[in-house]
Formats: sequence, C-alpha cells, structure tokens
Amino acid sequence: MTDLDLASDRVDEIADELDLSDRVTERANELAEAADFQYPINRSPSVVAAASVYLAGVLYNEKRYQHEISEVVDVSEAAIGSCNQELLEHEGYGDFPSEDTAADVAERDEGLVRRIREVIRG
Repeated sequence: MTDLDLASDRVDEIADELDLSDRVTERANELAEAADFQYPINRSPSVVAAASVYLAGVLYNEKRYQHEISEVVDVSEAAIGSCNQELLEHEGYGDFPSEDTAADVAERDEGLVRRIREVIRG
C-alpha cells in the first residue's frame, strides 16, 4: 500500500514557520483535511496546504500575505490564490459578495463575512 500525499500533513510545518496561532493552525488543518477527503481539489498537496493556511489566517485575523506563504512552501502566489477560491466555494462561501451567501455564513462564523470580503476586494 502506498502512503498518500496529503495537504493536511503539511499544514503544521507551514503554520509553525509563519508563527501562526493554534486556532489558525487548527482551522487550516480542518480546511486541508476537507480538501483531502471531502472534496478533493485537483492541485498539489503543497498548494492546498498553503491556501488552507492563507484562508485560515484571514478568517482569524492573522493574515499572512500570499507571497510570504509562497516563499515558505515554494509554490506560486497565483496557485495559492486560485486554490483559495476553490476552498471558499467548497466551504459554501461561493460567489462573494452575495447577500444570501453572506447571511448564511454570518450565522456560522462571527466576523467571517467581513474578513472574506476584505480579502476578495483586495
């Protein structure tokens, strides 16, 4: 049997390198595990892990810029950005800034809508 190459196996190392909190690391692991097992994303595990760390940092107001993460993981910023969008869609955040979606998300995670909108708008 072959060992699987999983995004969730890379998150802790990336988060440690970027000095992120346990809360962010835990959420990044949840995102990566979902991408590994619930809705596989057709990208390398390194890209999925990097995108998971980026998104979790944004969600909990510990944002690290994509260029910082890309240097740690050695993947392109563009790949992280594209994967972020896929993660958002799979997590049910879809076509921000849709008001219906925003209302649904607001019920699930306090402050999430505002942070995601800020990131998407640049």
